[in-house]
Amino acid sequence: MQIIPMKKIVLTAAGLLALTTTTLVSADLAVIANASLKIPALNQEQAQQLFLNKSTDYSQQKIVVLSNESGTNALFYKQVVKMSASKFRSYWSTQVFTGKGSAPIYLNSDSEVLDFVAKNKGAIGFVDADTVGKEVSTLLIIPSG
Repeated sequence: MQIIPMKKIVLTAAGLLALTTTTLVSADLAVIANASLKIPALNQEQAQQLFLNKSTDYSQQKIVVLSNESGTNALFYKQVVKMSASKFRSYWSTQVFTGKGSAPIYLNSDSEVLDFVAKNKGAIGFVDADTVGKEVSTLLIIPSG
């Protein structure tokens, strides 16, 4: 049996922690919309109203939300809707139950969100700003830092 020095174990654990922390650091977030939606650039309060179904100007949009635990997701909940993911789901359950809106569509990756928003009239969502292409309109960029 090989004995591994404690210093090597500690350094390995520290390296793994640093690697994990690096993957959780978020990039800038882009609020995006299908090109057919004629929405001008938004501020954070307007984006919040859109994602919480409080905007009377754009009440027929299809909301697309990332379902994974990415840094982009954390930034969205903290900076845009200003509530936790569980409170957001609960909020939307109430909206659906009372007939005030249709539940957001949860997708697993930026590429799925981009594809859905690009192909579905009235769709809005959010992704890592580095992934946005010309197939969608960018309404707001929220810096991660």
